[in-house]
Amino acid sequence: MSAPASAPAPSTAVSNGNNPNNPGNGSNVSNGYTTGRRMSAGRLRLGFLGSVRSELTKLLSIKSTYWLLVIAALLIVAGGAISAASYKAMASISYDPATGAMTTLDTPRPIEESSVWLSTTVMVPTAAVVIGIFGVMAITSEYTNLTIQSGFVANPRRGMYLAAKGVVAALMAFATTLVGVALAWVAARVVLGGIEITPLDDAYRALPMICLLGAPAAGMVMAVMALGLGAICRSTVGGVFALIGLWSILPSVLGVASLNEKLRSAVTSIGNCLPSSVMSAFLSGPDAGGESPMTAAVLGVVSTEDKYFDPTWWQAGLIFAAWAAAMYAIGLLVLRRADVK
Repeated sequence: MSAPASAPAPSTAVSNGNNPNNPGNGSNVSNGYTTGRRMSAGRLRLGFLGSVRSELTKLLSIKSTYWLLVIAALLIVAGGAISAASYKAMASISYDPATGAMTTLDTPRPIEESSVWLSTTVMVPTAAVVIGIFGVMAITSEYTNLTIQSGFVANPRRGMYLAAKGVVAALMAFATTLVGVALAWVAARVVLGGIEITPLDDAYRALPMICLLGAPAAGMVMAVMALGLGAICRSTVGGVFALIGLWSILPSVLGVASLNEKLRSAVTSIGNCLPSSVMSAFLSGPDAGGESPMTAAVLGVVSTEDKYFDPTWWQAGLIFAAWAAAMYAIGLLVLRRADVK
């Protein structure tokens, strides 16, 4: 009788996988594992555009984003209509300084077109506070909801993480301000309907571009500065308070300090370089002398004999951008070095 065929030994099958005489099998297993691991790492590596799309999705999923941006746009439109109405009222009234009598004119006086353009941006500094709150919450909401940890897991490069947030917040602020200014111009034209509008003077030729492009750019810079403040504070309450303090409280404190004659020049110069002051100066555009018409009024009336720094409109724009760059840089430093609380 023939002996039954013996089953192959399991050890032979296992050893064949690592047998030097059969390198193909073992090599394929090892190379297949390595290649798969490398492919997975390549697929999971998040690029900058992917990070931007991720941040856009996150911001659009927050209800406060829509509320804040809509409120900011409506403030700009309302400011344009109210400012135009005030110009219309002044053009329809005649005042006699000798008798103090005020009479209503049958035909309103002409209004300069520069007044129409200035009306479109009169509320942009106020709307900028709302945009600033949006910029703060763009990052602090993740600390509040404890989603910042998963965000760092998905994108451990914190510099790219903050840059993507900055790009998305800046573009949304730019679009919101642009829509608000455009609608404010339409509202101002409707309110001033029937009144003669005189052409722009040569000194204000750049004013339309400043309003249509400069105001959205200022809103964009505001969002980046607020994002930096949010990264520094890592708290919505702290970030919003820091924003309001820098935007409103500090100018008021300096206004009180400017009452001291010895400190007036220095304090006024500092006040004219604060974010709210330089933004207003930038949006006012150049006048006939090339100076900003609003910065001197920020801290109250000062003597013409006092020497203080009063930036022109383009200098004010550069100073505002420097504020945003400084806040963003400090926020990035804190984000990189501080642990998630």
